[in-house]
Amino acid sequence: MREKGFKSISQLNEVIKKSALKRQNTQDKIKVIDNKISALSNTMEQVHTVKLHRQIYLEYKKGSLDKAFFEEHKSEITLYQNALSDLKKSYSKFPNSKDILKELDSLNEKRIPLCKSILLQNPI
Repeated sequence: MREKGFKSISQLNEVIKKSALKRQNTQDKIKVIDNKISALSNTMEQVHTVKLHRQIYLEYKKGSLDKAFFEEHKSEITLYQNALSDLKKSYSKFPNSKDILKELDSLNEKRIPLCKSILLQNPI
């Protein structure tokens, strides 16, 4: 203990407490970033689903809501409607995939150093 420069057990305990608090704060920051990444990834999936099934939905709407067409493409139409509905809850206009990817990259750039700092933290 003295080799590391600690004069007392209480001094060592204080260093350990500070280190644990710093580690917890870093983990909390990572969790916030992970939640944002998860939400953006979900948004990206919804954008992809809307783009993928847009033509089928437009054909369905153009055909005066044809029941036979609907039955044939029920899953695609339902996926489109659900994804679009979810996007409308969070966005006033249709989100841009490139903007989402930029934000995901930015969040990952913030996350990596935080993860490395946890690995490198050593109170003693």
